[in-house]
Amino acid sequence: MELVVYPENCDSYHGRHSIDCLITIWEEVGCKVQGLKYPGGLTSADADALKNMDLRNVRANMEIVKSAADGGDADNQLNCYGIAFPNGCGSHAGPHSVECLTTIWESNGCLSEGTNAPIKLNTAEKEVLDLLTLDDVGLNFETTRIEADGGDKDKGLECYGLGLYIINNIAIGYCVLFQLILRIVIHITDVTLLIVSSQSGKMLVARL
Repeated sequence: MELVVYPENCDSYHGRHSIDCLITIWEEVGCKVQGLKYPGGLTSADADALKNMDLRNVRANMEIVKSAADGGDADNQLNCYGIAFPNGCGSHAGPHSVECLTTIWESNGCLSEGTNAPIKLNTAEKEVLDLLTLDDVGLNFETTRIEADGGDKDKGLECYGLGLYIINNIAIGYCVLFQLILRIVIHITDVTLLIVSSQSGKMLVARL
């Protein structure tokens, strides 16, 4: 007879199982808390259905979700991982193809001209990204873009590339210069009107 080892937080084979027991199995299978079928986020009816299964069927149910997700089913990718895999991405964990990384890079607003565009990474830099999940890769790229847009020159080069970043800075510089000139013109105009008004007042007094 096969020995059944209960997962952590599980104290019976047939159930009724606790949510903590179901969460343990969910995580052992390899799905994530962000997944739509995460036990802690299920409706009472869905949770009760799992709670009343035996441990083998609970695990089998969750493994079906993960297997379908890893096989390319977008609905089950959302159920298991909480994210539908971007184009070119075959798994939630790495390693990731350059095509996959490029899709995520561009979806976060960075450009192929950026010095850290996936196609330009060396082996060591690519291996660092391969250690990340798709969520973490997306967060990494999003942070680069946010810091670039916030004025970080190095991140600007990484995200947008040298030429475009310089053009952006020049454009910003011209806008600032234009605003300064406009303020000077307005100031000169106000002063001129004040002088004219003052002189007109003096002439009117002289006539009287």
